[in-house]
Amino acid sequence: MILRRLANAMRRQDGFTVVIDILIVVLGVFLGLQVNNWNEARKYRKDERLYLVRLREDLLNAEKIASRLLQKRIDKRDALTSATLTLLGKTGRETLIEAECSAVGGARLQP
Repeated sequence: MILRRLANAMRRQDGFTVVIDILIVVLGVFLGLQVNNWNEARKYRKDERLYLVRLREDLLNAEKIASRLLQKRIDKRDALTSATLTLLGKTGRETLIEAECSAVGGARLQP
């Protein structure tokens, strides 16, 4: 329909109508592209918020896991220290307790 009006205006050599019709088409295309850009930006912001929430949850979980691992290593170090002192006769005991035996049994040298 717009092309037909444009063709008729050009045949009549009505420059003002041609310019107005072209401006309407250009503005329509521009506004359509702008609305599409706004919609894409909105989607990106929504996705970004979702990713940040998930990243926060992952970091909190990683922190909990690291904290538990650190505590296990501290407990093992303490048990090994206690076992060493017991074996050297500095604790007043002659035998190792279960935690010390487990720590010694699971100990290994690492380069």
